[in-house]
Amino acid sequence: MPAARLAGAPMMMKRQSAGSGSANAEMAPEAAEMDGAQSSAPAPPAAQLRTNFQATALFLGSVPLDREGRATVPFTAPDNIGTWVVRAATMVRGPDGATRRFGSAEAHVVARRRLSLLASAPRLVRVGDEFRAGCTVTAVRDGQVTVQAWVKEGTDGPLEWDGPTERTLQVAADTPTEVVFGLRCTGLGPAHLQFAARQGDATDAFELPLDALGLQGPAFLATSFALPASPTPSRTPEAVSLPPAIPGSGRLSITAGVGHLPVVQATGQALVERVAAAMAP
Repeated sequence: MPAARLAGAPMMMKRQSAGSGSANAEMAPEAAEMDGAQSSAPAPPAAQLRTNFQATALFLGSVPLDREGRATVPFTAPDNIGTWVVRAATMVRGPDGATRRFGSAEAHVVARRRLSLLASAPRLVRVGDEFRAGCTVTAVRDGQVTVQAWVKEGTDGPLEWDGPTERTLQVAADTPTEVVFGLRCTGLGPAHLQFAARQGDATDAFELPLDALGLQGPAFLATSFALPASPTPSRTPEAVSLPPAIPGSGRLSITAGVGHLPVVQATGQALVERVAAAMAP
């Protein structure tokens, strides 16, 4: 647990940039790689998965100072690899409550590992997409690095691999090297990609959520009809013509009820989903 020492309050710690380049920005060319096709899926990563990625690691609106005007604030760094900017501001108020003096300071804290991975993947995919996803590998020394990939949901999820799921790279010290794996999107729903790397006793692993969406926005159909009152249960069939769609690229949800509330609820949900679909790239 690192500690940031400052002479003021409040304090905010914000991630500035990746210490060795963003996964989606400039990257070094892919290193020579030796692909090893596997007869079966590898076991889940043994290294601890990094899943806690935050843009702001810490924010404190007020920090008490000692008599020398100093404060020590402990914090637990998130899983991000990169440079954190520590900003602190302080003010002195007069007897009337007005601010008399103001000051600020800034420092940097670098979070890195002997072997680190940064995600290199699309934000979302759609049914039928063939794409590549992987990571950028950075090591503190030259040598071979073995990278393995998993889909957390296995064969029950919307993604499947198109090629080997393990690769061995020859990397140079402090040189970001990208490695990617082929995938196909065959269904809908949330998915989680997992990547793990090892160089000697140095390891790193992370999990990346990825949404698998349909090829088109949601379509909504509604119908209503009157039912005669009856003391015994009865069935009333109703025909609905579904819009054309690629088989396996969507799902059907049916809401039925008595009165106006189900219609109001379905209309509100339809608006929410349409806005979400319009905002998705």
